[in-house]
Amino acid sequence: MIFWTMLCACVEDLNDQPARRPIMLRTFLVARRGPKPPSEFEPIVWRVAELYRARLIVADVRDAEELAATPRPGSQSEDSDSTPKAPASNPDTISIMLVGNFVPALCDKGHEADVIVVWHGSLLGTDGQTSDELLSGLVRQAPRPVWLFREPLRFPERILVAYDGSAHSGRALHMAANLAETLGARLTVLNVDESRDEVAQEQILSRAAGYCEPYRITMERVGVFGGAAESIQAYAETSQCDLLVVGAAGVGYLRGLLFGSVAGQLIANAPCSVLVAK
Repeated sequence: MIFWTMLCACVEDLNDQPARRPIMLRTFLVARRGPKPPSEFEPIVWRVAELYRARLIVADVRDAEELAATPRPGSQSEDSDSTPKAPASNPDTISIMLVGNFVPALCDKGHEADVIVVWHGSLLGTDGQTSDELLSGLVRQAPRPVWLFREPLRFPERILVAYDGSAHSGRALHMAANLAETLGARLTVLNVDESRDEVAQEQILSRAAGYCEPYRITMERVGVFGGAAESIQAYAETSQCDLLVVGAAGVGYLRGLLFGSVAGQLIANAPCSVLVAK
């Protein structure tokens, strides 16, 4: 059984928690592969990048065979929308093409960015369903946080972060609080306790509240009992949050998505966009 709330977190030294420090999201790598994303996708990403005063690298990722089959410039059959366009409102933007398999090509370029932004449709397999191999490979190999956009596409005004007191959830909490402050969003910190220990849960939520005090944000704490992944997903659905922030633990090794880790289940099945903190 996977315990989302670890009792040992209650006795961890508070100094183990990451201190508040600026999140420097100065470069966004926005990747596209396959079907064109909905029209709401780019304006939301551009707005977030502008609030961070970030540079945009907009990448169209193609494998060699696809590139060879693409009509040359000037051909009547060329798709004029095949390459992502830089937003006119942000002059510090470049459009590029990456050639190779999607995950390796994107992760290699990801070293030059602070966050990798991907439309969910870019991870579809040949059957039209989300490819576990592509999704787990991207989260596992990405050198930077991954922001996976999926429908319904909304600007993040309500951010949900799952916090259990561990180091990886501390990084997620730090990133979620920074996002809430920068974007002017409301933050909900959710703790799920499978052992139904009210005292332990309150201690963890109190630590989260103290950790968020330096941020100029509106925050609420929520504690529920039950299975971790199921409870977090259910809360995300009922609260209609716009963004779920999770830590990458359980995904970085052994193809965590395929082995049923809590983080993996949430990344694959969340009812909203997901940001995987690293």
